[in-house]
Amino acid sequence: MTHVAIIVVDMIPGCINEKDRIRDLEELARQIESIKKLASTKKPTYLIEYGRLELGYGHTLPEITRAAHDPRVVYKKWDSAFYDTTLDEQLRARGTQHIALCGINTSACVYYTARDAQRLGYNVITSRDLISDFEWKDPAWKRFKDHELPYFERETTFFERVEEVIAQL
Repeated sequence: MTHVAIIVVDMIPGCINEKDRIRDLEELARQIESIKKLASTKKPTYLIEYGRLELGYGHTLPEITRAAHDPRVVYKKWDSAFYDTTLDEQLRARGTQHIALCGINTSACVYYTARDAQRLGYNVITSRDLISDFEWKDPAWKRFKDHELPYFERETTFFERVEEVIAQL
């Protein structure tokens, strides 16, 4: 598959360590390793960060940034990485048609990024180990399990493991 870009959404300390939210740290560690494997494919990588740095959200985790090929940072103000940013223009300038999507807070930012990507004509590819949300004890988990995860399974090119995504690239 040609014309692929990797989009990494909100893998930043401020989103990972949100106050009053519960994360499965083992799952998070597995997700980071999966994103690093995906980044090793040498596809152009866009690191999506929350643009209000004064609020302390920080930058993409260094281990992901180091693994990324030709990383470009896109700052966003809203849930979708496409809304009011230059991401679409940057992707089109490279001839991108397919997006390998990964990130955290899938019940919000990853979900809305995927929806906008499809609305703009991109094919979204992801896997269960590239996206995550809060732990099952957190109220956001029910929304993720009941709404967003079935959306990804039904509406995107969805796999169980990152190795399956890599095989498609």
